[in-house]
Amino acid sequence: MPGKEKSRKKGFLQRLKDTPFFIKLLNWEYWSTAVVYAPAIPMWLYFSLRARALTFFSAANPAMKMGGLVLASKIDILNRIPEEFIPKTIFVDHKKLKVTDIERQMIEKDFTYPVIAKPDVGERGLKVQKIENSSDLTNYLESNAFDFLVQEFITLPNESGILYHRLPDASTGMITSVCLKETLKVTGDGVSSILELMEESPRAKLQINRMQESGKIRLDRIPEKDEILELEPIGNHNRGTMFLNGNHLIDEELTATFDMISLQMKDLYYGRFDLKYNTFEELKQGRNFKIMELNGVNSEPAHIYQPGYSIFKAYGDIYRHLKIIYAISKKQRERGISFIPFREFIQSIYQYFSYKRRAKAL
Repeated sequence: MPGKEKSRKKGFLQRLKDTPFFIKLLNWEYWSTAVVYAPAIPMWLYFSLRARALTFFSAANPAMKMGGLVLASKIDILNRIPEEFIPKTIFVDHKKLKVTDIERQMIEKDFTYPVIAKPDVGERGLKVQKIENSSDLTNYLESNAFDFLVQEFITLPNESGILYHRLPDASTGMITSVCLKETLKVTGDGVSSILELMEESPRAKLQINRMQESGKIRLDRIPEKDEILELEPIGNHNRGTMFLNGNHLIDEELTATFDMISLQMKDLYYGRFDLKYNTFEELKQGRNFKIMELNGVNSEPAHIYQPGYSIFKAYGDIYRHLKIIYAISKKQRERGISFIPFREFIQSIYQYFSYKRRAKAL
């Protein structure tokens, strides 16, 4: 039965709940960052009082600007991760490099299209794009006035975000969050168009306008029955990816793998590894995975975004992780690592929001 006929079968209240406004209102995972994190401000102030510094978090990762809160360079961080665990990557100075220069480096590094382009400074999928060919890359370079990375497109089937921390001078750390990611997909019924299938999925419905504007997928196409169609290859929550709680997968073997990686990374003690992998068993064994990027103290325990996860439980998780950042920063202070001055913090926040406004406007 096509999607429109299915919708007509629903009662008024259900149709109302299925509107984008109520989908977002009734599921806190879609609320804005400012709304979700407003109650976390008193938590930050509490630990700031204990540390006697509002910028205590900055000492957690000396290798990242402000500990990785904002303006951290992705290429600088990737260069600290053992090369065997990261994708082949090219840093693009948008003022100096041309498409021919980038493609020459791709040949030298032995990878080709498709590739992923992403800002060197960015978050939450901002301006991340799958680039299929030279024309796409030309458009990306000409349309964006910021430095960016070009990475080989990793075809490993699964994606996860693993939040890990280790106290300075400790030889072992702890994994406190495993988020399993399911990219946005629809399953054909042999009758409904992609657009109709999306209208029947609350998660997909929120992406319809974006998909229509991009024009990359023919939404009037009718997939075969049981055909699974991936609509978005980028595993970001704001692009429709479903985040699931994988904390039951945390064990000593998985922790040992990230201990091994962490011990090779100087001055990085807290962050979320966003990665692709083949099977979770191989990931535990340290095989067949690639780390796409590492985020610092701005890392969320992303498992909290599992549909139906209690927001009150989520705030408990956020408090726990702020406490971890405080403990690392306190240890760093004892080792002589200074917190950044508050004035520098304010300047960086201003630069960050100015950068985001410019990037979104492009």
